[in-house]
Amino acid sequence: MGYIVEDNPELAHKYEEIESQYEQKRHIDEKTYQLVGLALAIKGKSPERANKHFVGAGIAGATIEEIFNVIALAERESKGEDY
Repeated sequence: MGYIVEDNPELAHKYEEIESQYEQKRHIDEKTYQLVGLALAIKGKSPERANKHFVGAGIAGATIEEIFNVIALAERESKGEDY
């Protein structure tokens, strides 16, 4: 989001407001949020986001087994593989 802050600080401020409102109204717990974010980051091929959610999931209480299950599922789904 760095380029947005530099080019349009007003837009960056609005984004932060929306993000804050979302966090206040979220209906899933932090661990689930981080695990879903991890899966989406893997599917979207975003290593930076995947790392953020990997760490976040651990901090939120996910076990290493839960994290690796999500990684395996996301990888399998990204490739379209059957179980």
